[in-house]
Amino acid sequence: TLPSISPTLDKCLGGGWLKTGLHLIVGPVGSGKAGFLIQQALQASKNSAVLYLSFEHTLREFSLRAAVSGTTTNLGDLVAASANRDSSGEEARKQMAAQVERFRSGLSENFFFSGVENCRNELDIGEIEQLVKMLPTAEQRLVVIESLNSELLENASEKLLALRQLATAEGLTFLLSFHQQLECGKRPHFIEADDQALLAKFQRLVDSILVCQTEKLNLRRFVAMIKGQIDAQVIGKLEQKALQMAGGRRCKTDAYTFLRLIHSRIGRKELLLYLFQPDFVRFFEIASLPLTRL
Repeated sequence: TLPSISPTLDKCLGGGWLKTGLHLIVGPVGSGKAGFLIQQALQASKNSAVLYLSFEHTLREFSLRAAVSGTTTNLGDLVAASANRDSSGEEARKQMAAQVERFRSGLSENFFFSGVENCRNELDIGEIEQLVKMLPTAEQRLVVIESLNSELLENASEKLLALRQLATAEGLTFLLSFHQQLECGKRPHFIEADDQALLAKFQRLVDSILVCQTEKLNLRRFVAMIKGQIDAQVIGKLEQKALQMAGGRRCKTDAYTFLRLIHSRIGRKELLLYLFQPDFVRFFEIASLPLTRL
């Protein structure tokens, strides 16, 4: 198995991402799927060969987001400042360039990226197979396919089965993110209609399905699930834990994200609560709660 960014998620997955497995991360646009995958890919590249295919970002966009991951640089502020035409804008552009250069110089030689500048408009299994064959030999090889949508996943069953065959033949681990509008229900700790629809569509094709949902109220909602009520003291403790993990850095864009594991081959179902910092492109695991099937 390949370790995830979360100790609790590793336990739920039976030790981590299954080798030769397909793992699907589903959620609406802006819910943090790409941030999660960037953090995961950078962590994995320290010991594994990684191929990262993006259907949403160019190499420059990815490099800038990845460059600020794990640093104290606020991406939103930096990009906004770089648009200025005065000396402050020039300084911000120099800082962006230096940040990206530091990232590239420290990046593993086993990390490979291909983005939207390559005019990719469909999930081409043949192309992926060719790219995989160029990866260096390694005990673990991870392929991340980011920002698929319904058009890109036409004939989804056929393509996912082909990816599974490729994973088995080449000893690969696949992580795929898929844009799908999902509402965060009032009872996210229960498996309900939307979950059942996802299971019906993907369960026989993939090894795990993770639903990523981000809302400002998720911390209060999570505590209400644990206690049966909103407990201000528990909320305060979780907020303090999140702030400590983030090194005291918080932004207005920060949100509490639910990552809901609704299916895996070993049968575990869990709701994980993270602090998601879009401006630092980072997730911090705070707590977890077993999912219940109605």
